[in-house]
Amino acid sequence: RAHGPRLKVVALVRNPTDRLWSAFFKHSQFPKHYGDSEAGFVAYFIEQSQAYQRCVERYSVRECVMRFESLGQGWQELFYHCDQILKSIYSVFVEEWIDALGR
Repeated sequence: RAHGPRLKVVALVRNPTDRLWSAFFKHSQFPKHYGDSEAGFVAYFIEQSQAYQRCVERYSVRECVMRFESLGQGWQELFYHCDQILKSIYSVFVEEWIDALGR
């Protein structure tokens, strides 16, 4: 809005599943902790998606995505692993961009 009505923003996003798969194997702490295999990825995904679901049950989707690590010590410890799932929840970020920049 501050840049005028002619401002155009283009956002390219990856398939969230592909992005998460790549991130799991790119960041060595995940395969080290869960196993360097498809089964390790599945274990990671199950544990972290359950943590995210517990967060949503207590807070809102937006709060969990935008503030997960600041919601308390327990959430902060999980965030280190769960942040890759949170980064793939594009809808929350798109809403923020629209609020800031307009349609």
